[in-house]
Amino acid sequence: MAGPHRSGNKVRESRKVRLAKKGQERNQAKLKKEYRKHVSRSRKRSYEIQSPDVKERMKQNESQLTQREKEKKKKTRADSKNRAERFR
Repeated sequence: MAGPHRSGNKVRESRKVRLAKKGQERNQAKLKKEYRKHVSRSRKRSYEIQSPDVKERMKQNESQLTQREKEKKKKTRADSKNRAERFR
């Protein structure tokens, strides 16, 4: 005998609730996009107002950072591969 608490039984939300949730998701996506755009503009501006020697140093720091991140990712991948081989 199946009772009212059957598994897999979904309650359908009203149309108004579904539309409200969709609207919220759209607003969140819009805010996220605006935030990314603002951050991008801010970074560009902060770079542009620097003197040439500082700009050069900023470029150098950024390239060093990307290199370090690549090496770290490579090391992590190798370590996890070694661990996986140990437990086989």
